[in-house]
Amino acid sequence: MDHYEQIATHFQGSMECMAMAVDGVAEDLGQAADLLTATLLSDGKILVCGSGPDASTAGLLVDQLMAPLVRERPALPALRLESPVHGNGASDTGAANQARALGQQGDSLIVVVSDGGTAMQAVLSAARERNMAVIAVSNVLASALADTSYAMEAWVQPEAANRQHLVELHTGLVNCLVTLVENNLFGAEF
Repeated sequence: MDHYEQIATHFQGSMECMAMAVDGVAEDLGQAADLLTATLLSDGKILVCGSGPDASTAGLLVDQLMAPLVRERPALPALRLESPVHGNGASDTGAANQARALGQQGDSLIVVVSDGGTAMQAVLSAARERNMAVIAVSNVLASALADTSYAMEAWVQPEAANRQHLVELHTGLVNCLVTLVENNLFGAEF
């Protein structure tokens, strides 16, 4: 198989993944956008966290909230927490400590998870201690999130054939989420 065929196959798989996800994520993504809008309208801030490749997606979300790509608008209060280390418990205290120190009631925490989600347990606990709303952008296999005793206020869980396509899908979800929040706050532009 030459490079062109490999690229075409990859892009086709990615596009199929995005197209097939719409029905499964639309309601939850809208709920997440409404929750973030309410957070911002009540002078709260948005904290975002992801580990591994999900840290980049978390950073993209924060960057777009702070410095919009498409429309002119004020920066929205958002910050990325330190990326937890893959694994569990003691090694994941940096993001959890930041959530405890910076988060407060009325804020929202978004966790981006493309694996089992074990690295997020400490930061989720910290968010609950601080009475923050929690949104998860993950996958249907994020068993560690499902095993937590903390219900999510919004949980966007698309399916993907593999983790690579899921990370690409999460990028699209983040872009869409920012657009929905902007449209809620400033009116639709499209």
